[in-house]
Amino acid sequence: MVITNPSTHGSVFSETHLTQILGFALKYRIPIISDEVYGDLTFGSNRFHPMARLAAVHGRKVPIITTSGFSKQFLVPGWRIGWVAFQDNSYGSLREVEKGARRLANLQHGVSHLQQSVIPALLSVSTTPGLARWKEDFRNVLKSQATLLCSKLMNECHCLDIRSPPQGSMYAIVHLDLDCLDETIQDDMDFVRLLVREENVFVLPGSSFGVPGTFRVAYSSCERILEMASQRIINFCHRHRREKRRAHCNQ
Repeated sequence: MVITNPSTHGSVFSETHLTQILGFALKYRIPIISDEVYGDLTFGSNRFHPMARLAAVHGRKVPIITTSGFSKQFLVPGWRIGWVAFQDNSYGSLREVEKGARRLANLQHGVSHLQQSVIPALLSVSTTPGLARWKEDFRNVLKSQATLLCSKLMNECHCLDIRSPPQGSMYAIVHLDLDCLDETIQDDMDFVRLLVREENVFVLPGSSFGVPGTFRVAYSSCERILEMASQRIINFCHRHRREKRRAHCNQ
């Protein structure tokens, strides 16, 4: 079973929900792969709970494979530094899987030695207080930028709706009212294609994530860029609104 928490859509699983997932995995003897690349990037009361830690609390009965990295949490996507951590159960269910993963990891190394040498210094006990302060500041910036983008899109055009405000990560899912848009936009793919062509703003179609009729937008840029991008999205929606829904979309 693969879970992503926090997800790229901005949702954060509660401890109760994760515990229920553990119970399901135990019942059906399913190992869990937990993608936690956005691990510490949560807002407000939405706390991040590492799956391996919860599994350990409940007796390490479910084998957990955790994946994470530096790219998102430290804003260094070009470093190509990530890791896979194995937490097996008492039966050694992952023993052969871990051996295979180690062999595969030796096939190619795309990370420079200089970048790898920085990891111990970044994660050492002596840097922990400063690192914690930096992450808290970063989370506050992301939360502020998420609020700015979501508020502007929702308040200035009724063709757009954000039903689940982001609880973490760097992205928001925006729902499209396709009835409010003209016939050139039949689905989210049309919306994305025309938006980048007319406004030079690129978002990802929700159909790529199994959520048709939506698009995913990042709020990791600075506020000036977010103001500009959100205004261009709003202008685009107003330009493509249906005549019979024009008054509603302007409200």
